[in-house]
Amino acid sequence: MDQIVRQTPFLLCSVGVSTLFYLHFIYSPGPPRLASHDVPDHNVLAQQQKDGEKCDLYKGHWVRDFNGSLYTNFSCTTIPKSKDCFKNGRRDRDFLNWRWKPDRCELPRFNPKTFFQIVRGKKMAFIGDSVAQNHMHSLLCLLSKEETPVPLLQPNDSKNRIIDFNDSLKSSQTWHFPSHDFTVMGLRSNFLVKAEERSAIHGSDSFIYDLNLDKVDDIWAQKLPSLDYAIFSGGHWFFRPNFLYQGYEIL
Repeated sequence: MDQIVRQTPFLLCSVGVSTLFYLHFIYSPGPPRLASHDVPDHNVLAQQQKDGEKCDLYKGHWVRDFNGSLYTNFSCTTIPKSKDCFKNGRRDRDFLNWRWKPDRCELPRFNPKTFFQIVRGKKMAFIGDSVAQNHMHSLLCLLSKEETPVPLLQPNDSKNRIIDFNDSLKSSQTWHFPSHDFTVMGLRSNFLVKAEERSAIHGSDSFIYDLNLDKVDDIWAQKLPSLDYAIFSGGHWFFRPNFLYQGYEIL
C-alpha cells in the first residue's frame, strides 16, 4: 500500500510532456502539403544522434514546419464538435506550422501504415483527464487517413439510444479499426485514484474532492489487464482544493 502512495505523484505527473507530440496535429484548415523527399525513413526511429550520445526525446525545441498537418478538420470525422477550432471560428493558421525537434535526433513524420503494423491485434488506452482525451482524439485523426474508426458501445450503454462520442465527460470511449484489429480507448479518470466530490449547498457542484491515494480508480484499473498499451496523463485537476486520504486518515 505504501508503495502505491509513493508512486502516485510520479504516476500522475510524468506523462504530460507527451502533449508536445500531439498538439500541433489537432486541426488543419487544408490538405497536407508533404513531398515524398521530406519523409524520413520510418524503419529508423530517432537514430540521427550527435557525438554518439543517446537521444532524449524530451530535450529539444519547436521548429518551423510548412509541410502542413497530417489531417484536417474535414478529413477527420471523430473530432469533438466543441474542439473543432476552424468550424467554431478560429482564423489564425500559423500554429499548424511547427513541429517538435529533439536536440540530438530527428523524429520521423508519423506514418499510419507503419503504426498499424506495430499495433495490429492490440488494445491501447489513454487514461486521465481531458488532456488524455485530446491525445486519443488526435491519434484517431492521424489514423483516420488510413482507416475510419468505428465507435463501440460500452456495456452500460443502452442499445436503444444514440451514443454521443463528442461528449468529453463520458467515463469511457472505445473505437475500433476493424481492418487492422486495433482498439483505442479513452478512460476518463481525472485523478487516476479514487475520488469523490464533496456535496455543496443546494446540490450544486463543489469542485472539491476527497482523494484516496491508496485506491486506484476502478474506471481504468479494471480494464488494465486487457490492455497492451496504457498511456497515463494527469495534473490539471490538482490545482484546486482537494483533500488527500490514506485509508481513513487525512494527510
